[in-house]
Amino acid sequence: MKNRTLFALTMTLFAAGCTGPAAVGDWEGKDTVAGERNTLELDEDGRGQAEIFFYFNGDAYRAEFDVEWEEKDDQVVLELECEGDCADLDFDMECDVESDGEELDCEADGAFSDYDFEWERD
Repeated sequence: MKNRTLFALTMTLFAAGCTGPAAVGDWEGKDTVAGERNTLELDEDGRGQAEIFFYFNGDAYRAEFDVEWEEKDDQVVLELECEGDCADLDFDMECDVESDGEELDCEADGAFSDYDFEWERD
């Protein structure tokens, strides 16, 4: 009986302390770009994927990114590396988690410094 009680207590404490980071999950851009929504997937291992739609010289483009991310000082910090021959599109974002973890409001650098990144849970 002692082993069952100890096991149950251990599992309860383990479950209580194992909530994942607030940013883990699938996100979608609040607004459309060229009729599409940006997507962002953040996995528990600090990696993820993104699909970003954008305009350049009046034409619409789509790029896929590998993502590395971490939570740091009440923000989510992301490094996005463009997949393929598009390294000039690599950029970083710093995001505030808002609305009880249901929204990310982000500021980017590089080619996307003027781009508005607002995400909501998908």
